[in-house]
Amino acid sequence: MEMKRKTKNYIIFTLAEIPTVISSALTSLGDALGVHVTSTSWDQHFRLGLVASGSTPNLESGKLFGETIEDLVTLCNQCEVTPDWIIGAPLDELPIVEQIPVLHRLDHTIHTTRLWAINESSKYAHSWNVDAFFKIICRDIINCLSHLSLLKLEDHSLTIEKGGLGEHVQVCTLMRAKLVSEVKENIQKLKNTPAKCIECLASIGRVICLAILKMIFPPAFFWKNEEIQPTKSNGYVDQYL
Repeated sequence: MEMKRKTKNYIIFTLAEIPTVISSALTSLGDALGVHVTSTSWDQHFRLGLVASGSTPNLESGKLFGETIEDLVTLCNQCEVTPDWIIGAPLDELPIVEQIPVLHRLDHTIHTTRLWAINESSKYAHSWNVDAFFKIICRDIINCLSHLSLLKLEDHSLTIEKGGLGEHVQVCTLMRAKLVSEVKENIQKLKNTPAKCIECLASIGRVICLAILKMIFPPAFFWKNEEIQPTKSNGYVDQYL
């Protein structure tokens, strides 16, 4: 069997021709490049989201945060499988070390997105910009949650309880489990965010309605005068009641 072939000016070697030392070095290089891509892609997406959120009004911030979450979910899911295992891969074969920074960034991004949604929706609610308010609630948050619904995180608690893992693998697995619990907690908080934002809008609406009613209603002494009785209700009061 021919072990190599020429393609134009390049020589392509088969895996059998690569020495073990070089193969290990190439594997390490691939892992390092993977970590580099993970870090730089998050830096780029997250920075764009933060810069956009600093300018008001900017309705593109939610889209940028959604793209950041989508990218992190894709990277995280890739760490759940190996070339030889689609599901149920042994812990010592999974790239847990590479997944830990991804989970940390995902947790931070979800937390930041939730705080951004609460603060921005509150601003729009106080300025009575209902259109922008519901774009955050019904578009941006839902979009982020749709990406997070694709997140695949296997539970390795039984494997940890059985023991027999190497010290390095066990430490990384426990750290991963901690980050997974934090990610799930922040996802649940993000799911509860729309209800919290709508409650804020409702409270502002109640205050505005009561303030308008107070301005429209006559003072107390008016009702003590029996000779003056209102014959027609105010249009706002009539519609409100």
